[in-house]
Amino acid sequence: MDRKSIARLILFHPFFVLTLLVVMLNELVSNDCKSRFIVYYLNDLLAPIVILTLTSLFLSQFLKEIYRLSKKQLFFFFVYLSFTFEYFLPHIAQEYTSDKFDVVAYGLGTLLYHNLINKNELKRSHRKKT
Repeated sequence: MDRKSIARLILFHPFFVLTLLVVMLNELVSNDCKSRFIVYYLNDLLAPIVILTLTSLFLSQFLKEIYRLSKKQLFFFFVYLSFTFEYFLPHIAQEYTSDKFDVVAYGLGTLLYHNLINKNELKRSHRKKT
């Protein structure tokens, strides 16, 4: 499978496209018009989906085949993201605040990526032709 086909399969996955559109819309709309959940947690829920999809794209392009992230890699990503943004950065910079619900959002986003993109669709899309 060539690199363009791999990129199309990954970048045009319907759930990834929907996620990107929601993130962009969330950034365009004023916080005054949004609920507290959307203001504080929506991007934290969607960020893992965007980051992991782009990571999968990068690795797939490098390896020239669709790369599915393992459960161990996804768990490491979740722990790294949680540690960095909810423990490390709040301790070194006042601009960051620690919030346990952000960790829940990171976990849910990682699970959504795994179940809706990584585990199912990319596996089905990359069947070898016989």
